[in-house]
This record gives sequence, C-alpha cells and structure tokens, in this order.
Amino acid sequence: MNDYLTAYGTDQARLKLLHELLRDRTVKSETRLATTDKLDSHLQTLRDFFVKRAQAIASSLPTDHPIMMPFGLLGDLSIAQLHETMHTRMLAWLLDPDKPHRFGTVLLRALLNEAGADLLELTNVQVHTEFPLPSDLGRVDIFATGKTADSEESWGLWIEAKSKQVTQEGQDQLSRYEQHRSAWRRNTAGRDYGIFLTPDGRYTRSTENPQQWVTLSYIRLADLLWREAGSHRDALGFEWLRLYLSSIIKGYLSNDWESESASELLNKLSYFQILDLEASL
Repeated sequence: MNDYLTAYGTDQARLKLLHELLRDRTVKSETRLATTDKLDSHLQTLRDFFVKRAQAIASSLPTDHPIMMPFGLLGDLSIAQLHETMHTRMLAWLLDPDKPHRFGTVLLRALLNEAGADLLELTNVQVHTEFPLPSDLGRVDIFATGKTADSEESWGLWIEAKSKQVTQEGQDQLSRYEQHRSAWRRNTAGRDYGIFLTPDGRYTRSTENPQQWVTLSYIRLADLLWREAGSHRDALGFEWLRLYLSSIIKGYLSNDWESESASELLNKLSYFQILDLEASL
C-alpha cells in the first residue's frame, strides 16, 4: 500500500504540472500534443493505482459493510433516483431520537459535530422536515433543534439537500435561509449549524457566506452514519440503516472498478479518499 501511495503522490504532482502546461497558451502546439499523450499515460497510472487500492480495501471490509450489499433499501434503485423530499424524510427519521430505531441521538450528534459543534448530550430534540420559514423565505429540508444537557443552551441544525448532480439550489436560496438563521440565533441566544448536502460535496453558489454551511457529500454522510452505527449493531434500526446506506452508495459510488473509464473512476474514487474505508474497519 505504501508503494501505491508513493506512486500516487508522485503522479499527482506530475498531473498538476501537465495540467498547467496544457493551460499555458504560450506552449507550442507540438509540445501541447506531447503533453496530452503524457497526461493520458499518467491518468492510466492513477487509474491502476486506484483500482488496486479500491480492490484491496473492498476485500478487507467486514461482510456486513453496506458497500458489499448486492441491494439496498430500494432494491436496485438508489437514493439518487428518489424525489429529494422522500429522501430527506428518511434521513430525518434516522436523526430523530423519538423514532423507534433506538439509535438515540448518536446519528444526529455525528452530523452536528461534522458541522462544527462539539456537543455530547442532547435534550429536548425536535426534528422537522420541509420546515417553513416566515415571510416566504422558503422551506428548509431538515431542521433539528434542542438543548445541551449541561448548559441548557439552545442549538439548531439546518440541512439543505440536493440529491442529483444537475440540481442547483435556487438563486440566493441559502442567503434567504441565513436571514432566518440570524433571527433564530437572536431569539434563542443559541448556536446553529448548517449542512449543504450534495452528491459531490460541492460549494454552494447561493450565498455570500459559504462559511455558514459545511458542504457534505452523500458518501461522506454514509461514512459518518456507518461509523457511529457500528457500535450500535443491536439497535432495532441497524438493518434498516444498513440498507439505506447501501442505497446511497449505489447511487454515488460504483464498485465496478474494472469496467469504469479512467475519468469516471477517478471522479468516483475521489469520494473513496473521503470515505476512508480503512478507518471504518
């Protein structure tokens, strides 16, 4: 594995240099063609590295890991094929400690901490879907709120989700939500956190204050929930969660390593570095 990582680091540096050469309009066309050939070669090297790495990791995963399942909660369908509202209701169900899955606040706390909170005990938790904001500011996909057990301080978590790669948030959508977030903080004297959930964890374009939102890919979401659920395998909702995560993985991460084109593989396995499955064992 170390040999692979060394090769990856070397080729990553070469790719960056080759990319700059291709962008440099002062470079002669003959040099540009030769550079393209080298780029293809290095892409193939990277592809081979990622294939070996992915296969090595997959072969060492526990048999109940969701990435190994032949089907998900929706059979052959993936989360990406659902209407976004249906998916956010499924996620909200998992985050709500009052639901019968018996994960308590474990999954919700994982997302809060990913968003920048450092909360251990949560009380008075309420989880809302399609939460309406005043003055026609819109509806937030998921809004969770509650208090901390130690200080009774209010906290809030706002989650806006886009399940399809081509779906864009509305113009100034998150900026409108921030108006209400600001009012909520004033009224409650609490702290709040925002998550923008997308297939690739891309930065939001609908706010001038992107630091108000932590961008999260669906694969990173799956990784976070799986890590927390691993120590709660006796929970009633564990198998449901495993199927749900399998449906996410099927939608956003292919495990058909050999048949992917180099560009598709590199794109999808950029998730794999974030997923860091070795740390989930």
